[in-house]
Amino acid sequence: MRSLIFKDLALLRSSRLFFIGLLYSLFIIFDRGGSDSALGTSTFFLVFISYIFVNYLNSYDYMNHGDRFVNAFPVSRKQVVEGRYGSVMILVICFLVLSYGLRTLLWILGYPYATGVVNIPQFTVVIFAVCLYYGIMLPLYFKLGYEKLRWINLISLIIVSVASTVISALIGSFPLFSKWWMPILGIFVGWIVLRISLQRAVKYYESRDF
Repeated sequence: MRSLIFKDLALLRSSRLFFIGLLYSLFIIFDRGGSDSALGTSTFFLVFISYIFVNYLNSYDYMNHGDRFVNAFPVSRKQVVEGRYGSVMILVICFLVLSYGLRTLLWILGYPYATGVVNIPQFTVVIFAVCLYYGIMLPLYFKLGYEKLRWINLISLIIVSVASTVISALIGSFPLFSKWWMPILGIFVGWIVLRISLQRAVKYYESRDF
């Protein structure tokens, strides 16, 4: 599985998408949106970024028959699915670390719109939104393929991103959602969603006829 993850990351590096991700991160940290505003855009962009990378990987497999190429090697279909899930999670985690790390630096330097290191309600919503989105879309991708899912994928991503922004704005006013353990709860629930999703994706992909 590690070799499949390295393959995905090498593909993104060769396409120079990593540079786009870095520029995107710089844009986000200067964004004035926040979870306490319905007009805030930070949550939207934090959810949206991973789509750029994952959609490229999926479209590359479709355009270049990468799925058939990988299946010609001595790897099981289960390992192929686990590798893509691993790539998605690594990309999401690295981007969040980069974004919040840069925000922390701005906060230390006294940037006026960096009011804190981590906005807990927003961070919780981002974790859950990302896990829910990929928990639904990845099994469908492995069942239907990229072409059939292309527009549904984009529309679903926009809906999830906008909904997460609105939800984070609404729950930001409730003290309960500012507790330190809320992100931990979000990670736990998200892990369950992804675990079930992975099992479904493996089942779909193993029974798929290319």
